[in-house]
Amino acid sequence: MFWALASLRSEALLGGERLTNAYAHVVAEETMWTFQTVDQGLQMAAVGLRSLEAKR
Repeated sequence: MFWALASLRSEALLGGERLTNAYAHVVAEETMWTFQTVDQGLQMAAVGLRSLEAKR
């Protein structure tokens, strides 16, 4: 009985680790896309500001 419970516990821990790794991967990917979008927005704003300054 003890070995069966230990085996189930081990399987549950491994499953939890896999899910945690998958979640971390998703969060990292979403963070990358967020930073990329912010960077593109800042670059476009900088181009716009330079354009306005050139028209002065």
